[in-house]
Amino acid sequence: MYEIKALHRPIEITGIYTGLDDLHRERFYFPGEFHDFWEAVLVRSGEMTATADGRLRLLKSGQVLFHKPMEFHTVRVDRVGTRLQIISFTARGEGMKAFEDRCVDLTDAELALFGQITAGFASADAHWRAGRMEDFEKESAYAAVLLESLLLPLSDRSGPRSKPLSPSERQYLDALRVMRENLDRMLSLDELASLCSMSASRLKKLFHGLSDVGAAKFFLRMKLRRAMELIDGGASVKEAALMTGFRDVNYFSVVFKRETGLTPTEYRRSVH
Repeated sequence: MYEIKALHRPIEITGIYTGLDDLHRERFYFPGEFHDFWEAVLVRSGEMTATADGRLRLLKSGQVLFHKPMEFHTVRVDRVGTRLQIISFTARGEGMKAFEDRCVDLTDAELALFGQITAGFASADAHWRAGRMEDFEKESAYAAVLLESLLLPLSDRSGPRSKPLSPSERQYLDALRVMRENLDRMLSLDELASLCSMSASRLKKLFHGLSDVGAAKFFLRMKLRRAMELIDGGASVKEAALMTGFRDVNYFSVVFKRETGLTPTEYRRSVH
């Protein structure tokens, strides 16, 4: 008589968001975000620099970096022609613990599989947006199985060693942490510098060297990205403004429009 053996699944993909394949024909800087799902960023060719919750990594061709849920991360691409493939998804199972703070070198076969997963995620997302739910279910289920088949063997593999951080990189990461912890306050450059235990001129030099904008503009963009996340989550425009340090909602709307091209109300309408 046959006995059914229950399966234990250490990694289970429960939802997919997007699959992106981007070729950067010029220098690029993404000021950062955090979200409640996983993200995997593969450098297909070229190289990129990423920050993630107190770490700074230089990724080269064939390396994939995993961002765990609610991990603040930024991306900088200095080499023209760098190609990135990015997938975002939700997952459960104790096997996912292995991908927290992880960077992994992929083999040629794994690179091909990652590209197939990226294309599958992108196709499923297109079906979802077009309302073709039957096609979405088929495409997303297949892509999810492929992703599980990639992650399971990677969970036991050690990743490349991180390069030692320079003093400037450590200061930069400390400054990012200070900014992230004070998104609900309206701080001047001098106040930010004081919280970072450095001079304003030093703070300005750091951000001009390691990002695409100055420290004050970077802090503002972090605030606006946080406001967008709050609006995505159902907050009103006034609530989003107050929670990111803006006491004048009209001024918040002016700044939001200037930086994003949409008013907060227009953005909220597009999301909901």
